[in-house]
Amino acid sequence: MKVVYMCFGRAHSSVVASAIHLGYLDPQQTPTVPELTKLPLFDVSEASDLGVPKFVGCDTEGCEIYIVGLDGCRVQAQSAIESLAAILAVPSREFLIVETLGAIGWLAKFGGFLSRQLHFVKIGRPIVAHGIIRSYDLLCELVESVKKELSVIAAKDQETGNPDHRR
Repeated sequence: MKVVYMCFGRAHSSVVASAIHLGYLDPQQTPTVPELTKLPLFDVSEASDLGVPKFVGCDTEGCEIYIVGLDGCRVQAQSAIESLAAILAVPSREFLIVETLGAIGWLAKFGGFLSRQLHFVKIGRPIVAHGIIRSYDLLCELVESVKKELSVIAAKDQETGNPDHRR
């Protein structure tokens, strides 16, 4: 199974969601600004990264975790990905696309805009980090719901005799 956390620019909410999913951040402990800014992919994407999935790691169940930024075309891109997968006969249970932008508030979005779009990194990075901290519980809930969905998919695969696509 492949999980793709999708946001605007592949720099903030998708990075944090993937870090929670992979256990780099503890869902029971809200991170500090330095802990967020030390994440290797936090606030470092460039315009050329848009639309390019980035492999982040494998979780304890063997799922491959990716992040992708799709600018303002998230809905169209998700539709294109799902349509292409159907054309190529890739079963929908082999991938899960998760929109993360809805789990963060205006402060994180504003800080991200300052840092990535306007290149005011010294101002924007701490603002986006504070915004992510304010939204951390929602991001953790999102990741938890993804993990539950993955468990349901795995259980259905076992019931029906389908191979486990997460390994």
